[in-house]
Amino acid sequence: MTRAEDFTVLAISVTIIGLRVYVRWTQVGFAHWQVDDFLMPVIGAVFGIATTIAYIVMVKLRGLTNSHLSDELRATLSPETQEYVYRQAGSKAQVFLWSVYAFMLWALKVCVAVFYSRLTERLTNLRTRVRFAYVLLGTTYVAVALTMLLSCQPMSKFWQINPDPGNSCQPAISKVYVFVVLIPNILTDVYLLSIPLPLLWKANITWQRKAILITLFSGAVFSMITGVIRADVILRGGTNVVYDGSAWACRETFVAIAVTNIPILHPLFKRGAEKLGLTIAGRFSRTTATTASKRSYPLSTLSHRRTHPATNAWGSDERILTTDAPTTTTTAGVNDNNHHRRTESAAGRPSGGIIVDQEIRVTIEPAPTARRWGHGSASDGEWDSAPCGRPVAPRSSTRSVRIGSAARA
Repeated sequence: MTRAEDFTVLAISVTIIGLRVYVRWTQVGFAHWQVDDFLMPVIGAVFGIATTIAYIVMVKLRGLTNSHLSDELRATLSPETQEYVYRQAGSKAQVFLWSVYAFMLWALKVCVAVFYSRLTERLTNLRTRVRFAYVLLGTTYVAVALTMLLSCQPMSKFWQINPDPGNSCQPAISKVYVFVVLIPNILTDVYLLSIPLPLLWKANITWQRKAILITLFSGAVFSMITGVIRADVILRGGTNVVYDGSAWACRETFVAIAVTNIPILHPLFKRGAEKLGLTIAGRFSRTTATTASKRSYPLSTLSHRRTHPATNAWGSDERILTTDAPTTTTTAGVNDNNHHRRTESAAGRPSGGIIVDQEIRVTIEPAPTARRWGHGSASDGEWDSAPCGRPVAPRSSTRSVRIGSAARA
């Protein structure tokens, strides 16, 4: 990755964060922002600082650090030389960049956890898991930060040139740095993925919508892949390890920012795509809604009909996961007047319940018949008196059955 690419990735990341700020501003307003809304612009600013410092290290300091030096060269390198100064400055910058890199990754995880807390605020069975995510992220970040700072003592050995301070004191290629970030990073990502994915997998929604939602929430997989690639590049070493490691750190941060914000930006992208007619799931939803609103059913077809759970399409402040809305089952027949209603608690649903209540109104009205006076006898109260030869209409009798309502008229 060239330095121009670094700033291109930074510009795209800042744009994504800016769009996120716009979406949240229009959704809830500044007064209702939460921790992730304030934290994300800070992450963008820190990413800008880190990219600038990485540019200085790579271009101005020529990527020099206290690594990849033979014992002979270390002994002959004078502290008065420019190379010596560059190598010390580059090593100090590497310690800072690793610390900032870990901060950005864990700050983004906190944003994900806060987002999940909004999604699952009405799912009591998942509140504990989200709260544990905060504890997990806090403890792992403290452990990572302390390990990085205390792995080499005294800290001045991080930029020591002669004698060789050892691998753990060479921040550009430190195996301690690689593994202490890589392993907790993957473990915490896997835990965060385990919160929404099982619920979405069991959700009773169309496979197109399920695939879209699972893809949106699985973006952390790509961040994990870039993290593994970066670790492999550093562990394999080579003369360009500083350049390559810095490039993959930039890529991983960009991917993490993107996948963290895509679920937030989904409503914006969906509206734009629907206006262009590009969203299959969106067209399906609109067609279904229109058809359902205009379609009429014979009463016999309503026998054993059940309302199906569905999401509310990212409607109100990302609340797509709810459990306290009841779902209603109604049985109706043609030849009897027995209609019974059963309300099932969403908490008892095995799927863990993404539920929407649906109401269907059925009106039954007998077809009018024409009859002339004197042709046969009418049942009691069925006919009104009228002059001979004039058609008579029956009394209108309308009965409504409200499915999904406690009242029946």
